[in-house]
Amino acid sequence: MLGFRIVINGEEEISVISDNLVHVMMNIGHGYDIMCIDGIDSKSYHLRWHKRKLKLGDKIKIRVTKVDEEIYPLLERYPIDRAELIERYYTLKKELEGKSER
Repeated sequence: MLGFRIVINGEEEISVISDNLVHVMMNIGHGYDIMCIDGIDSKSYHLRWHKRKLKLGDKIKIRVTKVDEEIYPLLERYPIDRAELIERYYTLKKELEGKSER
């Protein structure tokens, strides 16, 4: 199965796979300098393997590779509450529509 192999600062190696979706997210700015390695499995569970604060000079290497098994342990696995997501969507939609009317 295809997955990601992530090396952080030449030391920490993280290999992850999912039967559905894996993503690596990095944010810089506004005091929110963070990297998360997350995903969703085929049973609609949110997966989190890794979360860390980014520092100036961090070197992150991401390689798409064949991974035979999930090597790095999960930090979190919890069901996605679709009703909550839909409610949040309509709240944000209403909020954004209000801003466009101004």
